[in-house]
Amino acid sequence: ENSIQTGYVLNNLAVIAHQRGDTQKAEELLAKAVDIFDRELPAEYADALELKSNYAATLYSNKNYEDALKIIKQIYQIQKDKLGEEHNQALYTRKLWAETLGKLGDEQQAIEIINQTKVLAIENLGFDNPMTQQIIYSQGIIYQTYNHFDKAEEFYQQIMSTETDPPSPLIRKTARRLAIVQAELGKNENAKLNFEKAIELSDKALGKSHRISMDSIVYFIDFLIHTNQINLARQKLTDFKSRINDDDSLRQEQWRNFSNQLSDK
Repeated sequence: ENSIQTGYVLNNLAVIAHQRGDTQKAEELLAKAVDIFDRELPAEYADALELKSNYAATLYSNKNYEDALKIIKQIYQIQKDKLGEEHNQALYTRKLWAETLGKLGDEQQAIEIINQTKVLAIENLGFDNPMTQQIIYSQGIIYQTYNHFDKAEEFYQQIMSTETDPPSPLIRKTARRLAIVQAELGKNENAKLNFEKAIELSDKALGKSHRISMDSIVYFIDFLIHTNQINLARQKLTDFKSRINDDDSLRQEQWRNFSNQLSDK
């Protein structure tokens, strides 16, 4: 029963659970599959490593950070020995390691590891490589999490400097994060431009009623109200209302909250 084949079946079932959004079930299935592969396959076997990687990512998305960290360290040790620390997969695992430490509140170590990972990535893959860019994005998030907004801004700007046409999903995400940290730094003109850019990019790529487009416009309206740009806030609120589907109670509630705030101005 505990044959390698069962491990593969459990992994496939976990993929289906993920697609259904049942990440808890996926975690249980992957835990069983990892247990089988640990017994039946060499630790450095590619499928065993990939399965462990999926398991770690699932633990992470389920906010099970302590357990995720243990698995990530195991994976990294094997990848480092087998592939070398500069290999794409090892760099990805290091990135996840730093992010997990960040979630666990270990600011110093999270920053140390993500900084080292970035240096390795630039040396071995080059600055413009997509993996390097993902690592810089994580670096920005970790610094932003601990309120180092000036450094986070610098890292997000490094990503924006690589913008291509059409822009990558990473550029879309970064434009919004850059706007948010610039708002924190009081760089209101820059923040305004980047909020507008983030909305424009996601409107074009994903559509006006997509969750990401809607989230960006919510952040923007909130920023405009806080910085007392009331006329523009009213314009954007009208735009927001035109995007809301009739059955979207969350967005209708957000619209009402903003309307109430603006009627007091």
